[in-house]
Amino acid sequence: MWQHVSGRPEVRYNSQKDNDAPREYAQVASMIGVPLTLVTMDPHGTIIDKTYPTKGVTPTVAELAIPLPKTPVKIGAEWTLPEEVKLSLDDKRILRVQIRHAYRLENVEDKIATIAIRTQIVTPIDDPKIQGRLLERMKNGSARFDLESGRVISSQLDLDENVIGFAGAESSLQYRARFLEEIITGPTPGPSTPSTKEPAAKAATKPSNSTTTK
Repeated sequence: MWQHVSGRPEVRYNSQKDNDAPREYAQVASMIGVPLTLVTMDPHGTIIDKTYPTKGVTPTVAELAIPLPKTPVKIGAEWTLPEEVKLSLDDKRILRVQIRHAYRLENVEDKIATIAIRTQIVTPIDDPKIQGRLLERMKNGSARFDLESGRVISSQLDLDENVIGFAGAESSLQYRARFLEEIITGPTPGPSTPSTKEPAAKAATKPSNSTTTK
């Protein structure tokens, strides 16, 4: 994981090599190897229930599965999932923004489906400050879905956006992020120390992000 903000040193953290996590990633380091979310899904990948076994931790689970169409589709088919984002404004009001996650079946090879993913903002937003806050909810990339096991085996989401005037007319916000995820087998790695847990299928996430402000 890494991040860079203008005027500050770049911050990096690799849980497999670094003994101590920098302050920016201390919370992430504390969650490695700890059960975070127990999720119940229907056969189409829709989350119908979730609980958080670890007290005080409520991570997002939006990336755990891809919602699938309820009927068979052909190559090139598209489907969408609506989402409402709630943002707290400076005057204490809550702004409700409608967004839509769009999916497209790109191809199927050796029983592995490649699905393109992108996010569309439905509610018109003219305020650069709000636009900047919505960047973390955006998705643009693809996922590989194993048709036999019924799960995502890898995904990559990339974002490279620039918002002008998010904190005044002369300000600019450049947001770059990459989220990599893949299924691995074997012991669950911990921070710089081998794990003694039994081998099991785990989802390994390797997010990295860079936010530059001027």
